[in-house]
Amino acid sequence: MKLPNNRMFTLKRPRMKGLTAMRAVTALISAMLFAPAAANAQGFTMMSPMPAQYGIGAFEYTPPSGDGWREVQSGPDHFTIVYAEQTGEDTINTRMEFSAQSFPLDDPSVVPDTYRLAIASFETRKAERGESLVAHSNVEYLEGTEGILMYSLVTRAGDKDVYEIFYVRLKPDKTAYLSAKLLTRDFDYDQQPYYKPFLLSLPSLKPVGAAEPAADEKAAAGGEGSKDSSVAPADPE
Repeated sequence: MKLPNNRMFTLKRPRMKGLTAMRAVTALISAMLFAPAAANAQGFTMMSPMPAQYGIGAFEYTPPSGDGWREVQSGPDHFTIVYAEQTGEDTINTRMEFSAQSFPLDDPSVVPDTYRLAIASFETRKAERGESLVAHSNVEYLEGTEGILMYSLVTRAGDKDVYEIFYVRLKPDKTAYLSAKLLTRDFDYDQQPYYKPFLLSLPSLKPVGAAEPAADEKAAAGGEGSKDSSVAPADPE
């Protein structure tokens, strides 16, 4: 997905029965917390080698391998990894950060499907960015994965833009969901050495024993994945 683009698009709205369901899902999204932004920051950060695989609550993930990839933090239900370059004896340049966290669902009926969960996440994150939001993508399935939905935001921070790509996954039995985010300041991030290994790792970000997403979820989002991954200027609010 290439972010800087001014083509407009129409975002399909979810069909939910009443406001109660949407409010319940939105309340869940407010719990999706991430570590403080570190992408493209220079300085000293405590890092350690990554394990071959992460267990993230009811989910699992096999991270990229190779030089530059390090873990910043991890726990039973979360992790944060980065791609960083050594810029001095005691300094590094963090080029991108990837964080993920899983959350249990006590009441599976609160979330109808992954698409509505992703829409609620998108609307919440967009509102949080406020006037600093300069562009966003549509919500779509990530091609080559089993049931991951994604969307992107571009936010102005000082005189630079911050690029965020969010990923949402619901466990098939709706007992847990996962929220993840890529963060970088690189305009041409898809041309950087970290992006292809990261993209190839995403199919492994799935529930343990995950099945193919239900056909009605794919239909709600318009198919396997939109071919138009353009980004529109942020809606005036």
